[in-house]
Amino acid sequence: MSAKNDASAPDYGDMPGGLDARFATLTIEFEPDQLEAIRGALLIGLASYGEIDRILNYVDTMKAMGQKIPESLTPIHPTGSADTIGMFANALRMVNR
Repeated sequence: MSAKNDASAPDYGDMPGGLDARFATLTIEFEPDQLEAIRGALLIGLASYGEIDRILNYVDTMKAMGQKIPESLTPIHPTGSADTIGMFANALRMVNR
């Protein structure tokens, strides 16, 4: 992995996740195996996020139907933020450039 400043790099300052102007011109080069590991981790994160949402939707549906669901069976959302899925997608998009 190597990093260099690149004045022609696009500005990602408006992206969810708080990337700011000081990183707008930072270019990082990864080896192919490093990129594959990053992609794999991002895909696991996306799949996990989707699975948590699926379970939470099921719990909400059961509760709406009057079913008692113990709180101990309800997953705690790890971020509690609606922006999380966008952050994963943007990170994957940047890796795939």
